[in-house]
Amino acid sequence: GFCGHQPDIGERYISTGSLYLCVAGLLPLGLPPTDEFWAGEAAPWTAQKIWSGVDVPCDHALYE
Repeated sequence: GFCGHQPDIGERYISTGSLYLCVAGLLPLGLPPTDEFWAGEAAPWTAQKIWSGVDVPCDHALYE
């Protein structure tokens, strides 16, 4: 886990040096300033939750 035993946050198909993982951090830069990501209310991000002891599940794709 990231901080203690948190097996649910591990990705089974990518490695630490994966380009996919690196590029995923740049995705929000393509969103317009009015998107909820930028304009919505601030919320704790994954690292904050984990360091606080919250059990965080692995991210998954969203389908609409």
